[in-house]
Amino acid sequence: MLLITQFGKPVAQIEQDANLDRVADCVVRAFAQVPGMGITWEMFNQAINKTPEFFRGYHRLLFSLYKPYDENDTKTPLTPPKLGSIATLPVFSQLGMILIETLSIPGLQLHKHYDLDENMSTTNVAALAEQITTIPAEEAAIILLISGYLTQTNEGVVFGYHLPWYDSPDKEGRNHCLLFQLSPVHDMFRGYNAERPGFKVEKNGSLIFGEKGNGVALVFERKLKRMTVLHSVPSGNEIYGATSWRGDWEMDVQVEEIEMWLEV
Repeated sequence: MLLITQFGKPVAQIEQDANLDRVADCVVRAFAQVPGMGITWEMFNQAINKTPEFFRGYHRLLFSLYKPYDENDTKTPLTPPKLGSIATLPVFSQLGMILIETLSIPGLQLHKHYDLDENMSTTNVAALAEQITTIPAEEAAIILLISGYLTQTNEGVVFGYHLPWYDSPDKEGRNHCLLFQLSPVHDMFRGYNAERPGFKVEKNGSLIFGEKGNGVALVFERKLKRMTVLHSVPSGNEIYGATSWRGDWEMDVQVEEIEMWLEV
């Protein structure tokens, strides 16, 4: 219910989406951290920090109970953007749970789609980095969605990167970069120590968001077809903060698609 009401009252369009159950499972895994144990208050408190707008759907559903009726409220519901290959309607709802304060989901437009098919793609790290850095910071906020599968298990994964509007030269008042995971577990990795744009191209040609061995890092090989995800429990000075209950782990991902979305 909280997913399908992110854009207003429930609509059949999202309720019938085949991805809804999968996305709901990903969000639940952030709360049910130990299989078979249920959800403790500590687990709930940890997970709600990763979904700060989790209950916004309840507000949209119940506001008529405490607000005088206005027919314009039902005539002008939030309209989600045109869908992409990765960004389905349930995924946009999932993004709304973490990015609504720095991003207008209905204002997103698909800017670039990369198909990383082995035989087709000529995309590389340099091209992607240039696409991001050439967009003026004061003109658009950026969402990068990365979809693929784990090379060892073939389980599908979706990760992402958010570069918000540049609103202040003062580090304390700045909108920070963000990494997030949408599948198979919903998670968010704040970049309080990330200098814009929040990534760098290494001498070996790889693209890295974060720092290896310190917090969370996404490391793309030169042709973007493989990505290593590194998650190390926080030490206090990490670029992108890891989630303590998930411990230390590493993923090897075969990247299939990348979508770049802009709020303009």
